[in-house]
Amino acid sequence: MPTTALRHVFLATLACCCLALLPRSAGAAIASGPMHWSRPAFSGNDQAVEHLTIRARAGAHDTFIRFAIANAGFKRGELTVTLRQESSAGTIYARQTFDKTQYRVHADHFGIRAGKHTVDLTGGQLVLHLDFGNVIADATMSAWSSTFAVSDRSGGGYVARNLLVPIGKLAIKATDSATRTVDLAATGFAVHEASTVTAHQVYDRSVQVHSLSGGNYLVLDYIVLPSSRGNRPLGFAVVSGKGKTFVGEVQKETRENEKPDGSNGYKVPYLVSALGKRGEARAAIRLTGERQVAREDDLADLNFVLRKAVAALMHPVTYTLKAEAVSEVQLLPAEPPVVLTGAVRYKYSQVR
Repeated sequence: MPTTALRHVFLATLACCCLALLPRSAGAAIASGPMHWSRPAFSGNDQAVEHLTIRARAGAHDTFIRFAIANAGFKRGELTVTLRQESSAGTIYARQTFDKTQYRVHADHFGIRAGKHTVDLTGGQLVLHLDFGNVIADATMSAWSSTFAVSDRSGGGYVARNLLVPIGKLAIKATDSATRTVDLAATGFAVHEASTVTAHQVYDRSVQVHSLSGGNYLVLDYIVLPSSRGNRPLGFAVVSGKGKTFVGEVQKETRENEKPDGSNGYKVPYLVSALGKRGEARAAIRLTGERQVAREDDLADLNFVLRKAVAALMHPVTYTLKAEAVSEVQLLPAEPPVVLTGAVRYKYSQVR
């Protein structure tokens, strides 16, 4: 799914409390209260944005599901439902938008109903039914480690992030009008995010790795807050492999071997190090970039007037680099660390 820096409005927090360090075989109930949009004070805020995002992978096939509601910009309460499911027979893709009179956010539990689309938190699992007419999908997501959430309230407004599923299983069956059918079990994560912070005040830089298949599982996802909000890393690390699973807060990060982007003065780091901690457990992650494989100007699709207006506040650019990841996980001080390695791609975004 294409990454845009406007999507990073939510790449804000994730930290200590209520984390779980569980083996992959363990189960955990997904926990969450109602979505923020059920509160009039939130849904009436001019900057309110709320997402539920599921990303998963089975072999070479990615799954992306998103329910997104926004007042920011020109959205004014629109809900957009997106599905992108890769398969050996081709990609199933569908997208549908509803105005604020065409959907309902449940006030007594986590969930949405929009047209024939539903998402609910039922029996400790996320249960989704997506019906775009030409594309129909049913999905259930269960967790191998516990939900945790934090928020950043260091400046005006707030950003809240609830990692509903740090690592879990997604069972999905999807069909489309081209008679493609996908029925698979994938590994991935689910994030619920809500914000009332204007986009240009959320972050200066961000780093993302979503490596969800193979023997090693690595999700590194954090922003660096602007100076007005503390100028510190804010995000999470999930590492699993060799029978060990770590879920924790990114407490420290460094960017080295920076190469300039000659067109705008930005510098792209080819060496990124992040330290995740939770209690006595730690994960040290090192990304060594080999080459840049993509550069995306996240304002490129806007018309001239909008581009100028947004660029006056922020000009997000996202770089994708092919890299080698080395993760050293130590769950207890007396245990020897476990080292996991693998080829990944990381996205580095800069906004100013």
